[in-house]
Amino acid sequence: MAKTNHMTDNSYHKKPRLKINLISSCARNIDFFTMGFSIITNETKSTPNSTPCLFLEVFLFNKNDGTLYITTILTLALNAVFGIVATVGNFIFILSLWKTNSLQNPSNFLLGNLAISDLLVGLVVQPMYVAYKAAELNGTYVCFVHVSFSTSAWLAVGVSFLTLANISLERYVAISRPFLYLKIISKRNVVALSVSIWLFSFGLVFSRFAGISTFHFHAVCSLIIVISFTTTTFFYIKIFRLAKRHQKSIIEAHKNNATKNIVQERKLTKTISLVTGLFFLSYVPTLCIMVYYSVRGYGLVVKTIYSWTDTALFVNSSWNPFIYYIRNQEIRLTMLKMLKKKEVCSQKSRIPAVSLSFARKAGIIKISKNPNKEIPNALS
Repeated sequence: MAKTNHMTDNSYHKKPRLKINLISSCARNIDFFTMGFSIITNETKSTPNSTPCLFLEVFLFNKNDGTLYITTILTLALNAVFGIVATVGNFIFILSLWKTNSLQNPSNFLLGNLAISDLLVGLVVQPMYVAYKAAELNGTYVCFVHVSFSTSAWLAVGVSFLTLANISLERYVAISRPFLYLKIISKRNVVALSVSIWLFSFGLVFSRFAGISTFHFHAVCSLIIVISFTTTTFFYIKIFRLAKRHQKSIIEAHKNNATKNIVQERKLTKTISLVTGLFFLSYVPTLCIMVYYSVRGYGLVVKTIYSWTDTALFVNSSWNPFIYYIRNQEIRLTMLKMLKKKEVCSQKSRIPAVSLSFARKAGIIKISKNPNKEIPNALS
């Protein structure tokens, strides 16, 4: 009996170890979708609780934490509304570029690339964020939703930073070296550059599924952000210095066609610098809380503030189409023309049916039961 009890005790102690080994093995080897659906929900607890989700370390809090609960509701509502705004606004802008040949130039192609990343935010990132926060309110956690939200968010942010850095370079060459601009910057080159930005960002983000450590991933992302921010700031400083030098010549010869082109380039540069400035401003709070997190560690305060900083960053994607609409007359007229065309088409589709119905009632047209029989002319 003693031997049996001893064996029973050993088997009892081995079970938890076996269970832990199986869980860790699944976390390493099972692919993204299988893992997403295998870890469906986790109960929240009243104190911070760390739970594994692929490469993400998740901290759950009880909804009884009043400040966090209110923050979750408010940020959920804001992202639900602005997600629709970002999707519709950026889709119309992209469609305007696609349908209008006069808007298809290198500068607008780069803005279109930025609009695609903003469309990704409105179409994927914010809906996933809403689903993630809604699950938190229900006291559950869905790994698949969190991974989708995190991955798409990093992808959109990476593309935005790299695109804005390249836009600043494109603007500088356009202002300072207009003849060189015509030689080296073409629509084909810009499209190739945009595709390269997306491929690089995809490779970086999905390297996390290949096993890259969180430390190395954040190190590379931080390096990209620093380089992009430094490059953008450097070129815009040089651009505005050049603008001051050209101010007098523009005033003296404002009727010259070449000078008009310079004025248009400067106005476009101001618009893009406004878009860039707002993006960087919206990212500053996230950067600050990341520094605070690295120094003080994760907790209730950090999680609460992260909800607001993430929302501020995502809402930025809704502003850009309105900035293009307000600042660029050609884009504004194109978008209005497209909306009017849709309205006219919808009205035309109704007119034949209404006219036919009216004609039948007035006795002008009689529909023959025999399809081979000629319909009499209404005027005969």
